Amino acid sequence: MLRRYLVMVALPLALLACESGEPEGSSSVPTTDTASSDVVVDPQDVAEAEDDTPIPDASGVMGLSLMAKLPGLWTGPVTLTPLGSFPTMHMDMRPAGEGRQIVSRSDVDADNFLRFGFVVETHDGEDVLVYRNGGFFLGNLRDSRARLLEHDVDAQRWRFCSTVGGCDYIDATIHFESEDRLLFDVKVRKAPHMNWSGRRVETREAPEPFPASQEAVGAGDRPWPAMPSLQVDTTWTEPLAQETAVWLLLTANGCGLASCVFSRAISTVAATGATSATLNLEQLHPGRYEVMAFIDDNGNRQADRGELTNLPGRVVNVSNEGSTTTSVAISFRIP
Repeated sequence: MLRRYLVMVALPLALLACESGEPEGSSSVPTTDTASSDVVVDPQDVAEAEDDTPIPDASGVMGLSLMAKLPGLWTGPVTLTPLGSFPTMHMDMRPAGEGRQIVSRSDVDADNFLRFGFVVETHDGEDVLVYRNGGFFLGNLRDSRARLLEHDVDAQRWRFCSTVGGCDYIDATIHFESEDRLLFDVKVRKAPHMNWSGRRVETREAPEPFPASQEAVGAGDRPWPAMPSLQVDTTWTEPLAQETAVWLLLTANGCGLASCVFSRAISTVAATGATSATLNLEQLHPGRYEVMAFIDDNGNRQADRGELTNLPGRVVNVSNEGSTTTSVAISFRIP
């Protein structure tokens, strides 16, 4: 029997849910996904956080060595979110934007997703490493930026604080326990927002050197880098008896009998009587993926015994730009 595959639905909602009520100077209304409004730096917050700032990296940008440590598929439990604790979050961190950024994304559906980004930007007249966090929550865009304020080389720790409200608003720390284990602790308005214990389960290639350029990518006014998308048209033979979720999972190495660690996942709701559903993944890293799609009859966001999925080994190659389209037949009933 195929093992149950957990798809984290509540998690992106949890991590975005308390990002309403931004500090004065930032946007709390829906916006188009073109640029962040978080471009004002509080001088007092920056000064306080920089008291113990070490000498910048040899690159000239403090803490830039973090970029080369991040590529990989990271997975692990998340605690202290506004909606509770969850056993798994997957983040496929890869280079993007001409090899000058790191981007990863986790989707629920077309209106709800979470994304991380790391990039060099100019803030307050200085080129700094920036952590971007946000996505859509119930259709409303959240896009926050936090600049690196502290980097402890010996402890392998990087601390980021909001470019708008300083550490009193967003306080995010990444600590590497080893090359393949990290702790990511985020506080919003000094309250716990996320504690993620991530383990790198797959490696990802990065250009040499990485980032490819140390030149700043704007001053907090640039959109996310252009990335390809994937459309998957799924079909099955028996009409649905009721509205049912259909899930799509992309993996680098396929789902085995004992485990399935996916790079991206998304769902849609198919109507009563439907025999097809289309799922779209945006901001996808290009390359080869194996596809798993299933009909979630019992609504538990897992592929269970008796439910329909596709035969294993279905491969799609996502183009470097634009949209790739493929079809998948959901025809195999899990024994």
